[in-house]
Formats: sequence, C-alpha cells, structure tokens
Amino acid sequence: MAVQRSPVQANLGASTSANEGNEREGTSEVDELRALIRQQNNAIQRLQQIESSQTASERSPQSGITEGILGNYFRFSLKDALEAVPSFDGENISFVYFVEGCEEALSMVAPSQEINLVRAVRNKLKGDAHRSILGKAFNNMREFVEFLRTKYGPRESVYEAQGRLAYLCQKKDEKVVAYANRVRELGKRILDAQKRETGEISEEFKKSVDEHLKTSFLRGINKEIIINKKGSFDLVEGRAIEAEKELETSNMIRRLVLAENTPMEKRASARRVEAEVVSCQYCQKKGHTADKCWQINRPQVNRNGNRNMFNTQRDNAANQNNNFRREQTTFMNQNPINRQQNFNTRGNNFLRPNFNSQNRNLNNTNQNYNHNGFNRNTIICMYCKKPGHILKECRKRIYDNSQQNFQNQGNGQIPAKNGATPGNIKTRPTRMITGEPESQSEQ
Repeated sequence: MAVQRSPVQANLGASTSANEGNEREGTSEVDELRALIRQQNNAIQRLQQIESSQTASERSPQSGITEGILGNYFRFSLKDALEAVPSFDGENISFVYFVEGCEEALSMVAPSQEINLVRAVRNKLKGDAHRSILGKAFNNMREFVEFLRTKYGPRESVYEAQGRLAYLCQKKDEKVVAYANRVRELGKRILDAQKRETGEISEEFKKSVDEHLKTSFLRGINKEIIINKKGSFDLVEGRAIEAEKELETSNMIRRLVLAENTPMEKRASARRVEAEVVSCQYCQKKGHTADKCWQINRPQVNRNGNRNMFNTQRDNAANQNNNFRREQTTFMNQNPINRQQNFNTRGNNFLRPNFNSQNRNLNNTNQNYNHNGFNRNTIICMYCKKPGHILKECRKRIYDNSQQNFQNQGNGQIPAKNGATPGNIKTRPTRMITGEPESQSEQ
C-alpha cells in the first residue's frame, strides 16, 4: 500500500535536499580557496629564494666568502684567492711553497675566472722573478707555473730527494711542528720531481711517499718523545706534538720540585762556584771582575811620597826602610858634632867625633813611627830586616852600638901590638846607627 504524505512533510523533505546540495557546493569552494592559498605561499617562497640568490651574487665582488654553491666547489672572490698565494722573488721561499699557493688559489675560483686569477697572481712576483715574466702571456695557471719552474724549480731527481730523508733529524731546542714542516717540505719536493719527470702523480706513489715521510720523521725525532707509530704521517705528527707538550710540563714540574728540595747550603755553594768562574777582563785572572781588580784600584802615591791607608805589608816595610835611611842621613848631616869632623892633612889622621852621653845612650830614644795599625807579626825591623820587633828593640843594633862605644872609649891612643891596627887609624868609614828622628834629637 502506498503511504500518503501530508503537504507539510513534503515541504520538509524538499528543503532538506536543497540544504544538502548547498553544503556540498560550499565545501568544494573552500577546498579550492585553500589550494589557491597553498600555491600562493609556494610562489612567495620561490620568489624569496630567487631574490636571495641574486642579492648574494651581486655582493660577491665586494664581500669575502659567499654562500652561493655552484657545482661541487665554493665560490670565492679573486681577493680571497690571492691571499693564499705568497710573494715570491726567487729566493725568499721555496718554489714548492709558491706552487702550492697557486694551486690552492686555483681551487677557490670558478674555471671561468682562471685567466683573471693568473693575471692577478703575476703581481705576487717580486724582483728578478717579476722581471722574468715581463712580455710573457699565459692562458692558464699551468703554463704560468711551468715557465717559472724552468727558472726557479729544483733540479734534483726523485731518488735524490728521497735520499735526503735519511739525513733529517730534529735539532736541539727545535719544536716538533718545525721539524715536521721540514719533513713535509721534502715530501713536496719529491712529488714535484715526480710530476716534472712523469707528468702525473699516482695515488700509489703518494702513499709510498707518505710512508717514507713517517718513517723518516720517527727515526729523527727526539728520543724522549715516545708515541704510537701506527697511522699516517699526519696522525703521527699530532701524537708527537701532544707528547712534546706533556714532556715539557713534566720537566717544568720536576725543576720546581728539585728547586724546593735543594738545601740552602747547596744553593750557596752553587752560587760560590758560579762566582769563581768569573774572570777579570783586565788581568785575565779568575775570581773577580775588572771593577774589583787590585791592579786597577792599587793605592796612589800622594805628593809627600806616602801611600794611602790601603798599603800592603810590602809597601809598609819599604816605607820604613826609606824613612830610616832618609832620617839617618839628615841626622848625620845636621849633628853639630859631625860637622866638626875634618881631616888632618899633615898627620893624615882621621879625627873621630867625640860622642857625648846622649849619642851613646841611643837605647833611651823615643821612636815615633806609625806602623799603620799592623800587629807585631807584621812589623819588620829596619836594621836587621827581621819581623817581630821594631828598631828600638833590635838586639843586633844594641850589640853593634855597644861594641862601637867600647872602641871609642878605650882604643884611642893604644899602640898596635902583634901587627894590630891602632884604634886611631882609619880603616873604613864609620856607620852611624841611630833611629831617632831629627825633630826629636833637637828637642
């Protein structure tokens, strides 16, 4: 049986179907709008990438390293590439270093910029090297390097360069880095000779050279540096540098510990030994310097003929003897008794002076000599020249004076017996012995 619907139900069904159709149309429009928004965002991102790449390419001539990637290498400016090439005049550095710089600069620029790089590298040549390329044209870097190789390149063969590895060793006080650079430089010369002879360098030859460099490096390194010998030359070099730093640190700590444990007596003795090694530049003797040399700082003689207070013992003795002779001569000449001496031309007799009691008793005279502060062990007698006493205490002088006084008193007119010479006959000049200065005798 067919079901009959009312007019109200029919209207409700028609409105529901119409609403469903409108909803389907609305969702399709929203999806289309969303798709358009996505496309617009993608287009904006592409536009920003293009603008950033164009801005970077425009900035490359003025700025340094750029981030634009072209192929498999980074793109640098010519200014950055030229900084890798050292100046060369034919003698300042090895030709191998200059070639290495040219190859590094060539790897930094695009192939289209090679001719411009060659023209710029020409300005890196100085002196005779720059004059040798005047009027020459080079189309690429290879022609430029080969022309300079004919003039400044090494002439040794591969075997000659390899033979030099046997003579390499680390010098005294040389760092491991400097020693490794010398070994590496010789390896570059080997590769350069191989390239000059054969025109190419194979990978096997490079590995062989690296192994020879490592062997030579380990054979000539300082024996105190112990490292692992496995690996390439670069790895062995890095281990040697670290071992050298550790060795320097341990040596410094050892020196500090020994300095703290060393007694003061040993330090003082070490200082004395060091002082004894010093030699004089004037007298060429050890133990003192020129500012303390006695030959330069010897005492000077003043106007009165006396030295300063730093006279030596020998100088004091000489001064005493000279003063004694000078005072004795003065006393003999100024004594009124001595001035009465004369010769009797008729009888040819020599009249001896008649000494009074003051002249006989010379032991009671007061000698006022300054001995410059020396003790009795340094005093020297001016009469007998023996140390330990002065002239007033000399026994030899007292004995000689007593003998002379005895002869003067009792042997004046006694005739000679048994061939003896009478006392009034002159036999030899009489020596007056006295130690009293003139000033004291007059008083």
